[in-house]
Amino acid sequence: MTIELLSPRLANQIAAGEVVERPASVVKELIENSLDAGATQIIIDIEKGGTKQIRIRDNGCGVEKSQLTLALSRHATSKISHLDDLHAIVSLGFRGEALASISSVSRLTFTSKTNDQNEAWQAFAQGREMGVEIKPAAHPVGTSVEVNDLFFNTPARRRFLRTEKTEFNHIDELIKRFALSRFDVEFVLKHNQKMLRNLKIASTTAQQERRVAAICGQKFIDNVVAIDNEHNGIQINGWLGLPEVCRSTNDTQFCYVNGRMMRDKLINHAIRQAYQDLLPSGCVPSYVLYIKIDPSQVDVNVHPAKHEVRFHQSRMIHDLIHQVLSSGLSQAMNLADNQLTVANHQYAPSSGEIPISDNTQPSNELSNKTQTSKPISFDDLTGETTSESNVSAMPNHQPQYQSQQYSSDHTPREIRQGASVYSNLLATQVEFETPFPNTIMHVDSAPVKHESVQTNIDDMFGYPIEVVESHYLLLNNQKNIELLNLKKLSCWVESRLLQNRWAQGFTSQPLLLPVSIKLDSVLLEQLSQNEQLFRRLGIDITVRRPQIIVKQVPQLLRNQDVATLIPQLLVKLDQQQYLEESELTVIICDWLAQMTTQVHTLSQACELLNKAKEFHEELAQCRDEFVANVNFSETLTAFI
Repeated sequence: MTIELLSPRLANQIAAGEVVERPASVVKELIENSLDAGATQIIIDIEKGGTKQIRIRDNGCGVEKSQLTLALSRHATSKISHLDDLHAIVSLGFRGEALASISSVSRLTFTSKTNDQNEAWQAFAQGREMGVEIKPAAHPVGTSVEVNDLFFNTPARRRFLRTEKTEFNHIDELIKRFALSRFDVEFVLKHNQKMLRNLKIASTTAQQERRVAAICGQKFIDNVVAIDNEHNGIQINGWLGLPEVCRSTNDTQFCYVNGRMMRDKLINHAIRQAYQDLLPSGCVPSYVLYIKIDPSQVDVNVHPAKHEVRFHQSRMIHDLIHQVLSSGLSQAMNLADNQLTVANHQYAPSSGEIPISDNTQPSNELSNKTQTSKPISFDDLTGETTSESNVSAMPNHQPQYQSQQYSSDHTPREIRQGASVYSNLLATQVEFETPFPNTIMHVDSAPVKHESVQTNIDDMFGYPIEVVESHYLLLNNQKNIELLNLKKLSCWVESRLLQNRWAQGFTSQPLLLPVSIKLDSVLLEQLSQNEQLFRRLGIDITVRRPQIIVKQVPQLLRNQDVATLIPQLLVKLDQQQYLEESELTVIICDWLAQMTTQVHTLSQACELLNKAKEFHEELAQCRDEFVANVNFSETLTAFI
């Protein structure tokens, strides 16, 4: 067979098969060009799902008359010019094939005007001939691209298109993704002359949240945790949906790398792992996530549609995403639980009565005026108003906080806000407005009983008061003020729990990428001697002298630096090689327990005390190792 060069029009049509899959593909390429041109307003006008007409107008920098013909040629672009540019791409488009490919399968009109030109110019091209006609036109500064009769000269491709509604839904989904990637751009979407979306520029956080709500739903933005983290030049921020808004479909999953929309496998895997212990079976995470990284550390030229990227440090990126998301979700869940507990019990007045305003008209805003109030029972907060006389007439009336009934009338976000207000109450008389409509509360300076934080081992630790410096718990123990080392107690309790699980072994989790570690002969020998121990720990290791390949680790080590911890463990085993198995088990469990240290809230500290009661007898013998008396002498002397 004879080898021949393809003609330009045939090459363009082959390229169009990669670039132009459906009308939404055309919209994507053209909007990316508009964003690269610095547009702050993009108007998308669609007819019949994009098969009849796609018109996109922007107010970007425009294209000069002398370059209009070149703009419709293959491999012509203003976004890169050297090989070094390809290693650090900052634009959305860079291949220079979009307009040429689109014009080869449609009738394309390209109209543009720059600030330096007195008039606009229009280029027209259609189908296989690819001839470009240029003539003057009326147009403001910017560019308009009109694509008519898509696939008019490739009927086989046209037959594969879906219904008008389906094709437009793909376009609408695309516009939503662009709108979430660029809050500094206004997007207007019309279909068959009807305006369906008009998303104004969102410059403030409140405006951005409104745009997110318009795209993802108000329920999503009411039940999210906002994250903002920066580590070694890598910034991760956005909104993570709490479990109550996660759905069975992935229509509220939006991820961006340097402003480019992504459906990357590595990123998706890290996000799923962060949510895996929070979601019921059949549900998937909901999120709007932004990742900003040095362009030289990511390759965006690995997928024809640029939906996937390749990170130079993929392992580190995966673990960083997993850690940031896990930490954000964990703190949000713990904070909500802790604040609701405080709102339910800790700061309830002992009399059971809280004055509430007479105003019963619904309102969406809090009043700044102090209103006349009358005392009613705590049941009023649940909507069941009881007068003062009725309260006194009811025998053994014990008002209780109806947490489930109370929360059913408000969103979780309102409840968290309300809980934070309650948690700031002082023992002195305080007048404040609740975040719930029409409720102004007055709290008398009555003794506060910390009922919610009592444990079943009060005889050992007394009553918890407050967490200090995240790792210490202030205690009231028989009129003595003591400080409990939460970090040390947590390690001690976790070690005992691990020892109880030792016989059954630990469940391992596969690493996304195996970790290769080089060891000397002494540590390799220890690994060989303790093969059964590593298997019980859930650490899967393959030996390839002088290296080992770690493939699976237990959950406790999932977020740790495995390449450092495994040699440390082998060194510890080498130092303790003559110990009995029971003694070695304690040492290994103590070592594992050190991986679980965390910052504690008051509710987490109380949960730790409840765990400790399982080892009450053993803990009674070593209590003094965790508790120290607080001496106020120096502080009191300062007042003299």
